Amino acid sequence: MVNYTVKIYLNLLLIVVLTSCTNQNKKPQESFSVNIVKDGVISISDVLKSDKIPNDILYDLKYVELKGYKKKENPISSRTVKIVGDRIYIFDDIVSELYCFDFQGAMDYYIDFNKFKTKKDEKIKATSFFIKNGKVNIVDSEKRLLLTFNKTDLIDSKEFSFWATEVEAVDINSLIIFQGYVNNMFGSPYYFIKTDSNFTVKNKYFAVPDTELKASLKIGTTQNHIFKTDKDINMLLDQENSIYKYPDFVAPAYKIDFVNYNINLLSATSLDLPSPSMYDYARVKTFWESNSNVIVSYSLRKELGYIIHNKTNNKAFNSYLIKSLNDMLLFGVLGVHNNSFFTLIENDQITEVLKLKKEGRGFLKEYLDNREPASSNPVFVFFRLRDF
Repeated sequence: MVNYTVKIYLNLLLIVVLTSCTNQNKKPQESFSVNIVKDGVISISDVLKSDKIPNDILYDLKYVELKGYKKKENPISSRTVKIVGDRIYIFDDIVSELYCFDFQGAMDYYIDFNKFKTKKDEKIKATSFFIKNGKVNIVDSEKRLLLTFNKTDLIDSKEFSFWATEVEAVDINSLIIFQGYVNNMFGSPYYFIKTDSNFTVKNKYFAVPDTELKASLKIGTTQNHIFKTDKDINMLLDQENSIYKYPDFVAPAYKIDFVNYNINLLSATSLDLPSPSMYDYARVKTFWESNSNVIVSYSLRKELGYIIHNKTNNKAFNSYLIKSLNDMLLFGVLGVHNNSFFTLIENDQITEVLKLKKEGRGFLKEYLDNREPASSNPVFVFFRLRDF
Protein backbone atom coordinates (compact mmCIF):
# COMPACT_ATOMS: atom_id res chain seq x y z
CA MET A 1 0.00 0.00 0.00
CA VAL A 2 2.83 2.34 0.87
CA ASN A 3 4.64 1.54 -2.42
CA TYR A 4 1.43 2.20 -4.36
CA THR A 5 0.98 5.58 -2.65
CA VAL A 6 4.59 6.52 -3.35
CA LYS A 7 4.16 5.58 -7.02
CA ILE A 8 1.07 7.81 -7.34
CA TYR A 9 2.92 10.68 -5.64
CA LEU A 10 5.90 10.33 -7.98
CA ASN A 11 3.64 10.27 -11.05
CA LEU A 12 1.87 13.45 -9.91
CA LEU A 13 5.21 15.11 -9.26
CA LEU A 14 6.40 14.16 -12.76
CA ILE A 15 3.25 15.66 -14.32
CA VAL A 16 3.78 18.91 -12.41
CA VAL A 17 7.43 19.13 -13.53
CA LEU A 18 6.59 18.39 -17.19
CA THR A 19 3.76 20.92 -17.15
CA SER A 20 6.08 23.52 -15.66
CA CYS A 21 8.75 22.88 -18.32
CA THR A 22 6.15 23.04 -21.08
CA ASN A 23 4.84 26.39 -19.82
CA GLN A 24 8.38 27.79 -19.61
CA ASN A 25 8.96 26.93 -23.26
CA LYS A 26 5.88 28.85 -24.32
CA LYS A 27 6.61 32.38 -25.42
CA PRO A 28 4.41 35.09 -23.94
CA GLN A 29 1.75 36.14 -26.39
CA GLU A 30 2.32 39.49 -28.01
CA SER A 31 -0.50 41.96 -27.64
CA PHE A 32 -1.59 43.30 -31.02
CA SER A 33 -4.58 45.49 -31.91
CA VAL A 34 -6.48 44.81 -28.72
CA ASN A 35 -8.47 48.04 -28.78
CA ILE A 36 -11.52 48.12 -31.01
CA VAL A 37 -12.70 51.42 -32.49
CA LYS A 38 -16.44 51.86 -32.93
CA ASP A 39 -18.38 54.88 -34.18
CA GLY A 40 -15.34 57.11 -33.86
CA VAL A 41 -14.76 56.20 -30.21
CA ILE A 42 -11.26 54.88 -29.52
CA SER A 43 -11.66 53.06 -26.21
CA ILE A 44 -8.54 52.26 -24.17
CA SER A 45 -9.58 50.29 -21.10
CA ASP A 46 -6.19 50.25 -19.36
CA VAL A 47 -4.02 53.18 -20.39
CA LEU A 48 -1.01 51.97 -18.42
CA LYS A 49 -0.94 48.66 -20.30
CA SER A 50 1.09 49.08 -23.48
CA ASP A 51 0.46 47.02 -26.59
CA LYS A 52 3.48 45.63 -28.40
CA ILE A 53 3.84 47.59 -31.62
CA PRO A 54 5.46 45.87 -34.63
CA ASN A 55 8.96 47.17 -35.34
CA ASP A 56 8.26 47.39 -39.07
CA ILE A 57 5.14 49.55 -38.72
CA LEU A 58 7.08 52.53 -40.10
CA TYR A 59 7.84 52.60 -43.82
CA ASP A 60 8.45 54.94 -46.76
CA LEU A 61 10.80 57.06 -44.66
CA LYS A 62 12.35 60.15 -46.21
CA TYR A 63 14.97 62.35 -44.56
CA VAL A 64 15.74 66.04 -45.00
CA GLU A 65 18.67 67.60 -43.14
CA LEU A 66 17.85 71.14 -42.05
CA LYS A 67 20.96 73.18 -42.64
CA GLY A 68 21.34 76.20 -40.40
CA TYR A 69 18.67 75.40 -37.83
CA LYS A 70 20.00 75.67 -34.28
CA LYS A 71 17.90 74.53 -31.37
CA LYS A 72 18.09 76.89 -28.44
CA GLU A 73 19.21 75.38 -25.15
CA ASN A 74 15.85 75.78 -23.48
CA PRO A 75 14.32 72.78 -21.70
CA ILE A 76 10.78 74.11 -22.09
CA SER A 77 11.19 75.16 -25.70
CA SER A 78 7.93 74.69 -27.60
CA ARG A 79 8.00 74.04 -31.34
CA THR A 80 5.25 74.40 -33.90
CA VAL A 81 6.05 72.95 -37.32
CA LYS A 82 3.93 73.53 -40.42
CA ILE A 83 4.33 72.68 -44.08
CA VAL A 84 2.62 75.10 -46.44
CA GLY A 85 3.20 74.78 -50.18
CA ASP A 86 6.85 73.89 -50.75
CA ARG A 87 8.18 75.31 -47.48
CA ILE A 88 8.81 73.93 -43.99
CA TYR A 89 8.25 76.40 -41.14
CA ILE A 90 9.59 75.87 -37.61
CA PHE A 91 8.40 78.29 -34.94
CA ASP A 92 9.51 78.42 -31.31
CA ASP A 93 7.21 80.53 -29.16
CA ILE A 94 9.57 80.46 -26.15
CA VAL A 95 12.48 82.12 -27.92
CA SER A 96 10.19 83.90 -30.43
CA GLU A 97 11.93 82.76 -33.62
CA LEU A 98 10.86 81.27 -36.94
CA TYR A 99 12.84 79.34 -39.57
CA CYS A 100 11.76 78.69 -43.15
CA PHE A 101 13.32 75.86 -45.23
CA ASP A 102 12.80 74.43 -48.69
CA PHE A 103 12.36 70.69 -49.20
CA GLN A 104 16.08 70.23 -49.84
CA GLY A 105 16.76 71.46 -46.29
CA ALA A 106 18.26 74.81 -47.30
CA MET A 107 17.19 77.72 -45.10
CA ASP A 108 15.18 80.28 -47.06
CA TYR A 109 15.04 82.84 -44.26
CA TYR A 110 15.03 83.26 -40.48
CA ILE A 111 13.09 85.77 -38.35
CA ASP A 112 14.00 86.77 -34.81
CA PHE A 113 10.85 88.50 -33.60
CA ASN A 114 12.69 89.86 -30.57
CA LYS A 115 14.27 92.44 -32.88
CA PHE A 116 10.93 94.00 -33.85
CA LYS A 117 8.77 96.46 -31.95
CA THR A 118 5.19 97.65 -32.21
CA LYS A 119 4.10 101.12 -33.21
CA LYS A 120 4.03 101.93 -29.50
CA ASP A 121 7.69 100.89 -29.26
CA GLU A 122 6.83 97.71 -27.37
CA LYS A 123 8.70 94.45 -27.82
CA ILE A 124 6.84 91.79 -29.82
CA LYS A 125 6.05 88.48 -28.11
CA ALA A 126 5.07 86.01 -30.82
CA THR A 127 2.73 83.32 -29.46
CA SER A 128 1.53 81.55 -32.61
CA PHE A 129 1.77 81.81 -36.38
CA PHE A 130 0.03 80.86 -39.61
CA ILE A 131 0.79 81.23 -43.32
CA LYS A 132 -1.60 83.06 -45.63
CA ASN A 133 -0.94 84.07 -49.24
CA GLY A 134 2.72 83.18 -48.80
CA LYS A 135 3.13 85.61 -45.90
CA VAL A 136 4.02 84.79 -42.28
CA ASN A 137 1.42 86.04 -39.81
CA ILE A 138 2.35 86.25 -36.14
CA VAL A 139 -0.12 86.55 -33.26
CA ASP A 140 0.90 88.52 -30.17
CA SER A 141 -1.80 87.41 -27.71
CA GLU A 142 -0.80 89.81 -24.94
CA LYS A 143 -1.01 92.93 -27.09
CA ARG A 144 -3.80 91.58 -29.31
CA LEU A 145 -1.86 92.13 -32.48
CA LEU A 146 -1.54 90.34 -35.79
CA LEU A 147 1.73 91.14 -37.53
CA THR A 148 2.37 90.20 -41.16
CA PHE A 149 5.85 89.55 -42.55
CA ASN A 150 7.04 89.24 -46.11
CA LYS A 151 10.01 87.05 -45.29
CA THR A 152 12.09 89.20 -42.90
CA ASP A 153 10.20 92.46 -43.50
CA LEU A 154 7.34 93.56 -41.23
CA ILE A 155 4.72 94.88 -43.66
CA ASP A 156 1.48 95.16 -41.65
CA SER A 157 0.09 95.29 -38.11
CA LYS A 158 -3.55 94.91 -37.05
CA GLU A 159 -5.27 94.99 -33.68
CA PHE A 160 -8.13 92.71 -32.66
CA SER A 161 -10.62 93.15 -29.82
CA PHE A 162 -10.30 89.76 -28.12
CA TRP A 163 -7.61 87.55 -26.72
CA ALA A 164 -6.56 84.96 -29.31
CA THR A 165 -4.03 82.24 -28.62
CA GLU A 166 -4.05 80.51 -32.01
CA VAL A 167 -5.11 81.50 -35.51
CA GLU A 168 -5.36 79.45 -38.69
CA ALA A 169 -6.32 80.49 -42.22
CA VAL A 170 -9.09 78.28 -43.62
CA ASP A 171 -9.58 80.03 -46.97
CA ILE A 172 -8.65 83.29 -48.66
CA ASN A 173 -10.86 85.52 -46.52
CA SER A 174 -11.57 83.51 -43.37
CA LEU A 175 -9.72 82.73 -40.16
CA ILE A 176 -10.41 80.27 -37.37
CA ILE A 177 -9.30 81.62 -34.01
CA PHE A 178 -8.98 79.87 -30.68
CA GLN A 179 -10.05 82.52 -28.23
CA GLY A 180 -9.12 82.64 -24.59
CA TYR A 181 -11.24 84.02 -21.79
CA VAL A 182 -14.56 85.50 -22.84
CA ASN A 183 -15.17 89.16 -22.04
CA ASN A 184 -11.71 89.40 -20.46
CA MET A 185 -12.94 87.51 -17.40
CA PHE A 186 -10.74 84.81 -15.91
CA GLY A 187 -12.62 81.54 -15.72
CA SER A 188 -14.93 82.26 -18.63
CA PRO A 189 -14.94 79.54 -21.28
CA TYR A 190 -12.57 79.00 -24.13
CA TYR A 191 -14.04 78.61 -27.60
CA PHE A 192 -13.31 78.87 -31.30
CA ILE A 193 -14.54 81.68 -33.49
CA LYS A 194 -14.57 82.24 -37.22
CA THR A 195 -13.78 85.72 -38.50
CA ASP A 196 -13.01 87.42 -41.76
CA SER A 197 -9.52 88.77 -42.43
CA ASN A 198 -10.43 91.99 -40.57
CA PHE A 199 -11.41 90.03 -37.41
CA THR A 200 -15.13 90.61 -37.74
CA VAL A 201 -16.69 87.65 -35.93
CA LYS A 202 -18.85 85.46 -38.18
CA ASN A 203 -19.50 82.48 -35.92
CA LYS A 204 -18.72 81.03 -32.50
CA TYR A 205 -18.33 77.38 -31.60
CA PHE A 206 -19.06 76.01 -28.13
CA ALA A 207 -18.86 72.39 -27.06
CA VAL A 208 -21.71 73.01 -24.61
CA PRO A 209 -23.79 75.95 -25.81
CA ASP A 210 -26.61 76.14 -23.27
CA THR A 211 -24.87 77.92 -20.40
CA GLU A 212 -21.56 79.68 -20.01
CA LEU A 213 -20.90 77.80 -16.75
CA LYS A 214 -21.20 74.40 -18.43
CA ALA A 215 -19.10 75.56 -21.36
CA SER A 216 -16.44 76.76 -18.96
CA LEU A 217 -16.39 73.45 -17.10
CA LYS A 218 -16.44 71.36 -20.26
CA ILE A 219 -13.84 73.13 -22.37
CA GLY A 220 -12.20 75.67 -20.07
CA THR A 221 -9.87 73.19 -18.42
CA THR A 222 -8.28 71.65 -21.51
CA GLN A 223 -5.43 72.65 -23.76
CA ASN A 224 -7.32 73.30 -26.97
CA HIS A 225 -5.46 73.49 -30.24
CA ILE A 226 -6.02 73.82 -33.96
CA PHE A 227 -4.42 71.03 -35.99
CA LYS A 228 -4.35 71.65 -39.73
CA THR A 229 -3.42 69.04 -42.32
CA ASP A 230 -3.39 69.45 -46.09
CA LYS A 231 -7.16 68.98 -46.33
CA ASP A 232 -8.76 69.23 -42.90
CA ILE A 233 -8.74 71.25 -39.71
CA ASN A 234 -9.19 69.27 -36.50
CA MET A 235 -9.67 70.86 -33.11
CA LEU A 236 -9.38 69.37 -29.64
CA LEU A 237 -12.34 70.79 -27.85
CA ASP A 238 -13.48 69.37 -24.53
CA GLN A 239 -12.33 67.82 -21.30
CA GLU A 240 -13.86 64.47 -22.32
CA ASN A 241 -11.10 64.11 -24.93
CA SER A 242 -13.28 64.74 -27.98
CA ILE A 243 -11.83 65.92 -31.30
CA TYR A 244 -14.09 68.11 -33.42
CA LYS A 245 -13.68 68.97 -37.08
CA TYR A 246 -14.18 72.32 -38.73
CA PRO A 247 -16.67 73.53 -39.86
CA ASP A 248 -19.68 71.84 -38.27
CA PHE A 249 -18.82 70.99 -34.62
CA VAL A 250 -22.12 69.09 -34.50
CA ALA A 251 -20.57 65.94 -33.06
CA PRO A 252 -17.03 64.82 -32.27
CA ALA A 253 -15.19 63.27 -35.19
CA TYR A 254 -13.34 61.16 -32.65
CA LYS A 255 -13.50 60.60 -28.94
CA ILE A 256 -10.66 59.02 -26.99
CA ASP A 257 -12.28 57.14 -24.13
CA PHE A 258 -9.68 56.27 -21.50
CA VAL A 259 -12.43 54.57 -19.46
CA ASN A 260 -11.07 54.57 -15.88
CA TYR A 261 -8.80 57.51 -16.67
CA ASN A 262 -11.49 59.81 -18.09
CA ILE A 263 -12.59 62.31 -15.45
CA ASN A 264 -15.82 64.16 -16.15
CA LEU A 265 -15.43 67.56 -14.53
CA LEU A 266 -19.16 68.32 -14.71
CA SER A 267 -19.99 65.15 -12.77
CA ALA A 268 -17.20 65.73 -10.28
CA THR A 269 -18.49 69.24 -9.61
CA SER A 270 -22.14 68.21 -9.24
CA LEU A 271 -21.16 65.47 -6.77
CA ASP A 272 -18.94 67.88 -4.85
CA LEU A 273 -15.90 65.68 -5.46
CA PRO A 274 -12.31 66.88 -5.04
CA SER A 275 -10.52 68.47 -7.98
CA PRO A 276 -9.79 66.08 -10.90
CA SER A 277 -6.12 66.95 -10.43
CA MET A 278 -6.21 64.60 -7.44
CA TYR A 279 -7.02 61.64 -9.68
CA ASP A 280 -5.20 59.77 -12.44
CA TYR A 281 -6.71 61.16 -15.61
CA ALA A 282 -5.50 61.17 -19.20
CA ARG A 283 -5.70 64.17 -21.51
CA VAL A 284 -5.29 64.23 -25.29
CA LYS A 285 -2.39 66.46 -26.37
CA THR A 286 -2.13 66.20 -30.16
CA PHE A 287 -4.14 64.66 -32.99
CA TRP A 288 -2.88 63.89 -36.52
CA GLU A 289 -4.80 62.06 -39.23
CA SER A 290 -3.72 60.64 -42.61
CA ASN A 291 -5.95 58.80 -45.09
CA SER A 292 -5.26 55.48 -43.36
CA ASN A 293 -4.24 56.21 -39.79
CA VAL A 294 -4.68 58.45 -36.78
CA ILE A 295 -1.90 59.17 -34.26
CA VAL A 296 -2.95 60.65 -30.92
CA SER A 297 -0.60 61.65 -28.11
CA TYR A 298 -1.81 61.99 -24.53
CA SER A 299 -0.48 62.75 -21.07
CA LEU A 300 -0.96 60.75 -17.87
CA ARG A 301 0.95 61.10 -14.59
CA LYS A 302 3.20 63.71 -16.22
CA GLU A 303 4.25 61.14 -18.82
CA LEU A 304 3.36 60.89 -22.50
CA GLY A 305 1.72 58.05 -24.37
CA TYR A 306 0.30 57.63 -27.85
CA ILE A 307 -2.42 55.75 -29.70
CA ILE A 308 -2.28 54.53 -33.31
CA HIS A 309 -5.66 53.93 -34.97
CA ASN A 310 -5.85 52.07 -38.27
CA LYS A 311 -8.98 53.29 -40.05
CA THR A 312 -9.12 50.28 -42.39
CA ASN A 313 -9.62 47.60 -39.74
CA ASN A 314 -10.92 49.83 -36.90
CA LYS A 315 -8.30 48.67 -34.42
CA ALA A 316 -5.85 50.63 -32.32
CA PHE A 317 -2.54 50.27 -30.51
CA ASN A 318 -1.85 51.99 -27.21
CA SER A 319 1.71 52.72 -26.06
CA TYR A 320 2.58 54.36 -22.76
CA LEU A 321 6.13 55.67 -22.21
CA ILE A 322 8.99 55.48 -24.71
CA LYS A 323 10.06 51.86 -25.16
CA SER A 324 11.75 51.77 -28.58
CA LEU A 325 13.24 53.88 -31.35
CA ASN A 326 9.93 53.69 -33.19
CA ASP A 327 8.23 55.06 -30.09
CA MET A 328 10.58 58.03 -30.06
CA LEU A 329 9.59 58.86 -33.63
CA LEU A 330 5.87 58.32 -33.12
CA PHE A 331 5.81 60.34 -29.88
CA GLY A 332 6.88 63.51 -31.61
CA VAL A 333 4.57 63.67 -34.63
CA LEU A 334 4.32 67.30 -35.67
CA GLY A 335 2.00 67.16 -38.66
CA VAL A 336 0.76 65.49 -41.85
CA HIS A 337 1.76 66.30 -45.43
CA ASN A 338 0.79 64.42 -48.61
CA ASN A 339 -0.56 61.59 -46.46
CA SER A 340 2.76 61.21 -44.62
CA PHE A 341 3.34 62.05 -40.97
CA PHE A 342 6.40 64.14 -40.18
CA THR A 343 8.58 64.96 -37.22
CA LEU A 344 11.88 66.64 -36.36
CA ILE A 345 14.77 64.68 -34.85
CA GLU A 346 17.09 67.01 -32.96
CA ASN A 347 20.84 66.52 -32.66
CA ASP A 348 20.64 65.31 -29.06
CA GLN A 349 18.11 62.65 -30.12
CA ILE A 350 20.40 61.49 -32.95
CA THR A 351 23.21 61.19 -30.42
CA GLU A 352 21.06 58.88 -28.31
CA VAL A 353 20.20 56.80 -31.38
CA LEU A 354 23.89 56.44 -32.26
CA LYS A 355 24.55 55.06 -28.76
CA LEU A 356 22.03 52.31 -29.43
CA LYS A 357 23.30 51.11 -32.80
CA LYS A 358 24.74 47.94 -31.28
CA GLU A 359 21.15 46.99 -30.47
CA GLY A 360 19.85 48.00 -33.92
CA ARG A 361 19.40 51.41 -35.47
CA GLY A 362 15.69 51.14 -36.18
CA PHE A 363 14.01 53.75 -38.33
CA LEU A 364 17.19 55.88 -38.73
CA LYS A 365 19.30 53.02 -40.10
CA GLU A 366 19.25 54.09 -43.75
CA TYR A 367 19.87 57.72 -42.86
CA LEU A 368 22.68 56.97 -40.41
CA ASP A 369 24.38 54.67 -42.91
CA ASN A 370 24.64 57.59 -45.35
CA ARG A 371 25.03 60.50 -42.95
CA GLU A 372 28.21 62.50 -43.28
CA PRO A 373 30.38 61.96 -40.16
CA ALA A 374 30.84 65.67 -39.56
CA SER A 375 27.15 66.50 -40.01
CA SER A 376 25.44 68.27 -37.11
CA ASN A 377 22.12 69.13 -38.73
CA PRO A 378 18.75 68.14 -37.28
CA VAL A 379 16.76 65.75 -39.47
CA PHE A 380 13.22 66.25 -40.74
CA VAL A 381 11.58 62.83 -41.21
CA PHE A 382 8.52 61.90 -43.31
CA PHE A 383 6.99 58.45 -42.74
CA ARG A 384 3.88 56.34 -43.24
CA LEU A 385 2.39 53.46 -41.29
CA ARG A 386 1.78 49.93 -42.53
CA ASP A 387 -1.59 48.28 -42.07
CA PHE A 388 -1.76 46.08 -38.98
